[in-house]
Amino acid sequence: SLVDPGPTNVFCAGHAVMPDGKVLVAGGHFDAYSGERDANQFDSATNMFQTLPPMSYIRWYPTVTALPDGRMLVVSGNTTCRTCWADRPEIYDPIANTWTTLTGAQRVVPFYPHTFVLPSGKLLVTGSQLQPVETLLLDVAAQSWTVLDPLPRDGGTSVMYQLGKVLKSGMAYN
Repeated sequence: SLVDPGPTNVFCAGHAVMPDGKVLVAGGHFDAYSGERDANQFDSATNMFQTLPPMSYIRWYPTVTALPDGRMLVVSGNTTCRTCWADRPEIYDPIANTWTTLTGAQRVVPFYPHTFVLPSGKLLVTGSQLQPVETLLLDVAAQSWTVLDPLPRDGGTSVMYQLGKVLKSGMAYN
């Protein structure tokens, strides 16, 4: 059946499945390296998008990660140009239908970062579609980043193959 295209051009958006099975779609495409503040959820039962409250930051190619408590973390994305970054993560709470900006966790992470929730609940960033990056750890509760490996290492793909174990390979797009 046909899918309602929704109110936002979701090309270049980040996506993740929420606890209720709907898909959070964060950001989108306005123009090259220029995104949207929009957030939508897609319901596969109705093939419809529903508009959610907007994020604080415009995001083009962000990454969305489901957190263990059911909230959704959005990291990275260009705002309005190739070197303009959404440098503060945001969390969507699907119960309260609200966004919270992690103002203490400011850091530029190139777009479409590879993110994984570790058994500790912290977020591991192992790579990026765009370029080699340092291996980072985000403590969401403390709103702080730690550099685990300061050497920018390439890796166009990453996978958590076992709880807490991540394999990184290939080359970034750059």
